[in-house]
Amino acid sequence: MIIIVDNTVSKKRYLNKLKRFLSSSGYAFGVIKTLSDFEDLKKKTTSVTTSVTPSVSCFILSGSERMVSDFHDVNSINRTNSTNGTKILLDTVIASTLEETNSFYEVPIVGICFGAQYLNVFFRGTLKEIQQICEMRNIKWRGENNLTENDRFKFCLHYLPDKMGKDLIPRAYLGRDPVVFTHETQPIIGFLFHPEHDKAGRRVLKSVLRYLEGEGWKY
Repeated sequence: MIIIVDNTVSKKRYLNKLKRFLSSSGYAFGVIKTLSDFEDLKKKTTSVTTSVTPSVSCFILSGSERMVSDFHDVNSINRTNSTNGTKILLDTVIASTLEETNSFYEVPIVGICFGAQYLNVFFRGTLKEIQQICEMRNIKWRGENNLTENDRFKFCLHYLPDKMGKDLIPRAYLGRDPVVFTHETQPIIGFLFHPEHDKAGRRVLKSVLRYLEGEGWKY
């Protein structure tokens, strides 16, 4: 089962597109929005009923109308001590996939737009503020990729990576700025664009989920 971490406040357009894509593609999914939701999920997947409870195959960190700067100093690797519920949930979800003793260890993560920005900052990267982009843009893939032949996707963001986080490897660029990245050792991928927006992007997302669920992680 795919778990969407809902980072939205009130604007659900992209979230609803993501849910429709997963549903039409035949994926079972759930949505969590609070730390309590995550704790409930963890109890269900580690209980004696695990044999009849779908395991978590992937976390998708959704986009958001919020800014990562609401929770972090994006120009510093020193993360803030914000008690914001979204920050606590995201930190907990990401950390759970990195802890060998955790039941969610090595569960893959896909970050979309805000979710990808947050991943970069979580791994001690920094962001730079830019004039808002909210349109289709062409990107350039780094070397060969086995995700797609497409190179035009929907962007809607105020920030791009300035310094990449530890062990994060750029896989595609918008000009000189990385907009797709993977983790060197963990099954983590971030898209600074919205792959759920259109047919080309959804093909990329479907390729990623196919690798994660059926063929194991590879880029």
